[in-house]
Amino acid sequence: MGVGGAAGEGYRVLGQMLGGVLGGVGLGWLVDQLAHTSPWGLVGGLVIGTGLSIYSTVQTASRFGAKAKSQPTAVQPPPVDEDDEA
Repeated sequence: MGVGGAAGEGYRVLGQMLGGVLGGVGLGWLVDQLAHTSPWGLVGGLVIGTGLSIYSTVQTASRFGAKAKSQPTAVQPPPVDEDDEA
């Protein structure tokens, strides 16, 4: 993973959240237009889109966390100052 890897993952999660909510609202609006059920299709689409978006985001974040834990980290010891006496 490069320098922008964490930022890329964050933008991916943000895109999932926004896409799920906006997709649900869009489908709800379409149902309202076709079935003349305004505003219940829009409300239902918002609720379903938000729920699915949260579920998807939690799954993606869990995968990112598991991947981060499995990668070895190179921890450097602090530099020793030879002039200081302990």
